[in-house]
Amino acid sequence: MILFKDKLLSEAIFEEHFVCDLSACKGKCCVEGDTGAPLEPFELAELENVLDAVRPYLSKAHQEVLDANGPYTLDEEDGVFKTTLRGSKHCVFAIEKRGVTL
Repeated sequence: MILFKDKLLSEAIFEEHFVCDLSACKGKCCVEGDTGAPLEPFELAELENVLDAVRPYLSKAHQEVLDANGPYTLDEEDGVFKTTLRGSKHCVFAIEKRGVTL
């Protein structure tokens, strides 16, 4: 086991390859939870740079949230920037196609 910050991690994480199984989860991580995806500092500028390119693919509701709140917010609890949510669930960058959220 490896202690990282306040978490114990199995050493197996360095040996296993993770791939999201969209056929099983249907993209639940984009709509479940009470916070957006955590962002590294360099990703903030990247989101700003690609915003105009991805905007046409987003729903009107998500575009309105982006206009009002921007692509990311600062989580006051842990001091980490995270993707903005619509309401308390959907990531503003989430797109639903054929029952799968991406």
